[in-house]
Amino acid sequence: MPAEPDITPTAATSLVERLRAVHLQMLDAVLTGDGLAAVADLAADAAGGPVAIVVPRLGVAVASAGGEGALTAVRRYVGEHGRGRVAPVPTDVVAEVPIASGDERIGGVVLLAPGRPEPEAVEFLHLAAVAALTEVAVEEAREEVEENVRGSFLEELRERPDGLDPADVVRRAARLGCDLERGAVVLCAELTSERPRHVVALIGSEYPGALAQHVEGGSAGRVYALLPAAGEGDQTATVAAARVLAGRLQRH
Repeated sequence: MPAEPDITPTAATSLVERLRAVHLQMLDAVLTGDGLAAVADLAADAAGGPVAIVVPRLGVAVASAGGEGALTAVRRYVGEHGRGRVAPVPTDVVAEVPIASGDERIGGVVLLAPGRPEPEAVEFLHLAAVAALTEVAVEEAREEVEENVRGSFLEELRERPDGLDPADVVRRAARLGCDLERGAVVLCAELTSERPRHVVALIGSEYPGALAQHVEGGSAGRVYALLPAAGEGDQTATVAAARVLAGRLQRH
């Protein structure tokens, strides 16, 4: 039977200091770009066993050394919980802490076997969950800035088609990951879907290098997309690829 944790004032002070130190290390890992893999390593060192962190919203599923084998099962388990479904707890899970934003469960931090967990292990899992929320906030802020920049650029193209320097347009698009050197096709979709972000994401995943932006108006607004030329600028291939994408968007 594991020994009872020491709860004397000295021990309590030592634990608080240790929690603070680990918390700062985790936040530093997030803010300097080391990501949740580094947070999982820090949590594992402090908790005394392998740790996995899964955040489906970010597409992140990482585990510290020794936890890689259980990661697939943990990813599935956390994903099912995020959808509000009941799922059996994987046999390797020793303890878990949800990553929650308000009432929404967006991920989880789990302590895995084997290992010799510290009595305060769950406290370090909570710290990892806080660090994961910080990572989510940082990523969402970055996406919002990028979206605003894309929106501003596409708005200028729509409103000032004859007042922009072509070379400047190409340079600005390149900074946003869209290569216009060999030309482009512009697609405009009148939406019926109430999920415009989903449509924008679909365009980005279906057409590499595309820039897309939702514009409010009408029942559900419009999505404008700038589709860079395919291959070496083959007009026929580019138009054909754009028509395939347009067909994929029909149900939206």
